[in-house]
Amino acid sequence: MRNNILSITILLFLAIGFSACEKNTIWVYYDETHCSDKWGVAKVPDEEKIKKIKEHLRSQQIHVIKVEINSDGRLEVTCRACHCETGVIIKCKINERDLFKATNENFYK
Repeated sequence: MRNNILSITILLFLAIGFSACEKNTIWVYYDETHCSDKWGVAKVPDEEKIKKIKEHLRSQQIHVIKVEINSDGRLEVTCRACHCETGVIIKCKINERDLFKATNENFYK
């Protein structure tokens, strides 16, 4: 009985700790370009792109929790220059305290 109470108490503290971490997070967004992104060109598989994005942001001391890649579906790609947007939006969940650093990397809230 004592072990059950101890186990439940530990699980409760873990659950509270994880929910507290979630409250201090924020989603930021980045409009992908054809080849001006600091982590490399756009035409690589999403898994590789996510890995490169995480590596780059972590090198900038930005704590990355999650990365998602989504096509916004509204941008008709008429420009193929390096600086032009591809229509893909990169969505990153980061610690809220890292927002300023993320905006320096051209992410927006």
